[in-house]
Amino acid sequence: MEAEENKLLELLSKESKEILKEQIKSYRNAKAKSSILAITNFIFLLLSFFLIELSTDALVLFFTFIPFFLFIISFILILIFIIPTKIYYEFNEQQFDKIINMDYYDFLLYIIGSNKASISSNNYIINKKNKIFKISIKFTIIGIILFFITFLFNFIF
Repeated sequence: MEAEENKLLELLSKESKEILKEQIKSYRNAKAKSSILAITNFIFLLLSFFLIELSTDALVLFFTFIPFFLFIISFILILIFIIPTKIYYEFNEQQFDKIINMDYYDFLLYIIGSNKASISSNNYIINKKNKIFKISIKFTIIGIILFFITFLFNFIF
């Protein structure tokens, strides 16, 4: 009975570790994508600034500032997203003293509990950061659309 219970705990331990790895991998991928978004924002920010200088009509000039400010806000949000945040892993070196004297059963329970706590803590942090990232993407898309509309209007008027 104890061997079956240990097998079940081993499986649960491995699965919780995989969930934690995927969670951290997802967060790192979003950070990598944010650099591309930051570069895109910066390029369109410069193009918007150039378009503001070219605008002669007051109405077109007014509407040219909208994508400009959207790109600035989006860029700031990306910088907030990129700021390093502590992500929790299974356990750290401070917990080795606790673990060293545990029997196998308690060790597996400790790992499962540690993974669960890390996943829960990371969920809050990652969801908060992902919300900022999604808002930044929306501002960038709206800014690009408005940029091209004002770009066309600049040449029509």
